Amino acid sequence: MALPRPDRVTALLAAIGALAAGLVLLRVSEWGGAAAGGSDAVTYVTAARNLLEGNGFTAYGVPYQGLAPLFPLALAGIGLFGPDPLVAAGWLNAAAFGLTAFATAAWVRSRTRSGFLAVWAGLACAFSVQLARIVSPAMSEALFVMFAVLSLYALDRWLDAVAGDGDDRRRTSLLLTAAACAALACATRYLGLALVLGALPLVLLADGRGLRPTRRGIADAALFAAAALPPLGAWMLRGLLTAGSATGSFYPTGWDTSAAADVLTGGIARQALGERGFALLGELAAALPYGGDGGAIALRAAAVLALAGGAAASLPLLSRRERRGLAVPAAFAAAYAPAMLFLNWLLDFELPARYLAPLYPPLLVAAAIVLGGLLRRASERGPLVRSVVRGGGASAPALALAAVLVLWLPQQAAASYADAREHSADGLWFSARRWAESGTARYLSAIRPQDPVWSNHRIALGLFSDLPAARALFSDPAAAAAAAADAHASGEDAWIVWFHDAGDWPPYGVAALAAQPGVEAVAILEDGAVLRGDPGAPGAALAGRLLDGARLLAPARFGVHLDEARNRLVYVREACAEGDTDAGFFLRVQRPAGSGDLGFAFAGHGFREGGRCLAVRNFPYRVASFVTGQWTPERGDLWSVRVPWTGEFRDEEFAGAWLARFGALAAREADARRAGFALHAEGRTLTFVREECSAADVADRFFVHVYASGGREARDLWFRVPGGRAGLGFWFRERGLRLGGRCMASVELPEYAIARVVTGQYDASGHLWEQELRAFEWRR
Repeated sequence: MALPRPDRVTALLAAIGALAAGLVLLRVSEWGGAAAGGSDAVTYVTAARNLLEGNGFTAYGVPYQGLAPLFPLALAGIGLFGPDPLVAAGWLNAAAFGLTAFATAAWVRSRTRSGFLAVWAGLACAFSVQLARIVSPAMSEALFVMFAVLSLYALDRWLDAVAGDGDDRRRTSLLLTAAACAALACATRYLGLALVLGALPLVLLADGRGLRPTRRGIADAALFAAAALPPLGAWMLRGLLTAGSATGSFYPTGWDTSAAADVLTGGIARQALGERGFALLGELAAALPYGGDGGAIALRAAAVLALAGGAAASLPLLSRRERRGLAVPAAFAAAYAPAMLFLNWLLDFELPARYLAPLYPPLLVAAAIVLGGLLRRASERGPLVRSVVRGGGASAPALALAAVLVLWLPQQAAASYADAREHSADGLWFSARRWAESGTARYLSAIRPQDPVWSNHRIALGLFSDLPAARALFSDPAAAAAAAADAHASGEDAWIVWFHDAGDWPPYGVAALAAQPGVEAVAILEDGAVLRGDPGAPGAALAGRLLDGARLLAPARFGVHLDEARNRLVYVREACAEGDTDAGFFLRVQRPAGSGDLGFAFAGHGFREGGRCLAVRNFPYRVASFVTGQWTPERGDLWSVRVPWTGEFRDEEFAGAWLARFGALAAREADARRAGFALHAEGRTLTFVREECSAADVADRFFVHVYASGGREARDLWFRVPGGRAGLGFWFRERGLRLGGRCMASVELPEYAIARVVTGQYDASGHLWEQELRAFEWRR
């Protein structure tokens, strides 16, 4: 039996919610907790693990405080059924985001009575790249945004019931629902207090006229506050009693106005304009004569103000009910934005973009209400079709506006899917893949030290090595060594974990740390070192350990040593002066599936040992060849070394495993035999392979001409390629790999829609060979 129309729409909105949840899971499921987040994530996950292990509600060895409690409690609750809290965070956040998309769409439907706009709003929420990136990490944003949207939705329904003289039971249940969700939001983030501050004036004045509240309004406001505030109040009282602070210690540190303006204008403009619109705005800012960051901020702010001005100018065209529907989003924004900025002023870091997340769904609802009013008014001007807005006709302007809304979604969907695919492969921020493949993290997971651990990457240790006692490393190596020795003297094994690729802090190298008395270097691994406090240890030099097993590839200004077993390079300079390490190091690599830039600064990867300078750069993947050296903007390359790999580094077994990943293009086998190069493809990677290859076969330049769909103008729905053809030519020495008698090279094809690819080799006399591939001839 066919479902009635409202049920079909509800089912469609539920499917959109499931789609939103699926996109979050795609981001995090490949590596468990791929979108791990930052230091807050460590606190949440550590607290949940401690609860499950019976260690109390603690983090870093002290009572959990400074963050609201609901998120780690929810992770621990899920962990009772088996999943680790880091894995549970991905599932919880996916479910929360799915419910957020569904509730946003249902809110739009209840206010506009338009299934079309409800579906559009739900998809706009589900396909928001910015919002999905914010709610994916193992932090509380997803849960907070969900409770905020549910509270605001219930409050909007309550206002509707008040205006429509709804019965008292329904009014009270809606008000208590809004208050309960606000209470849960406050228990998730302290900023949930903005929900209460925004709702109270609306509740207080809903039954009155103007600014004079009625007795009923005062009672409703008191009921809302009484239901919403106790959980937050109880948690803050607990903080006062246990630690002497209600929410942790905050100190006013001033405010970076430019950085905050960049986050605010960038976040809202990107959400409003979509990924492609935001990119076009950036291209326009770059083309303007004033340019710079200030120009980009000004242009984004102008776009946001233009949209807001257009919405304000549309208010007279809206019905009274539609204008009333804007009250809840406006009240929340008016309360939340100042609270967010005030909290940022109290903190000692720039305004995080994730703080904007709760604003997006209410602003989306407000935009849908305005658009619904415009569609309704436009439809009244000359009915043509009676299906765009329920119960009315659709004029040409209404159809045009609806078409714009519909066409806005595909580029959002494509951007969202591409972003999800990208981050499912490598993760977000502190990527689980990076740490899952880290030799140092694996070593720590195996030995599982339960005593204090200091590290320059404590976030990674707390999340992926499950070391809840991980602490930040001291900024002075002597202080770190003294603390480790003191801990050892008190009967503990104090550990120090140093990751080579940890940025510029602490401002010293692992050699300086290991050379301190009282510290013993236990393990030197491919991406870090593990040390232990030992008062009897005299300190140990690391240079010999780092160079053990590495072979010198090229003596240059810095000797470049290859450590094949650990897949890294070690740079060494004897008699090293201060100025020798000022210039940046460049490292451009070619790998089987493309190229990469792994350039670095000595401060982040190097250290001094006596008069010698050493730097370690780990390859995050297997490479085919590389070029490295130092450069300055003024003088260019100071020195460089180009290293093409030979069979000494890559054997035939590796080549066979690599080629097994690609599918041969059978349709072009005849041409391949004539040319001598077989073409293989995986996704957007096109690979050239020639058996029994000589140096003469790869001496000439390869050409790769990519023709976009749409002929000479080379345009598809959202992209434009000047001239209709992209040239991706290369020399074999730049992208090639020789293994025994086999030659292989690869090139990445563009992401836009491709009609055909023409490739081959040429010299001064013309094309030596040429092949044409149609779009259907390679796997997508």
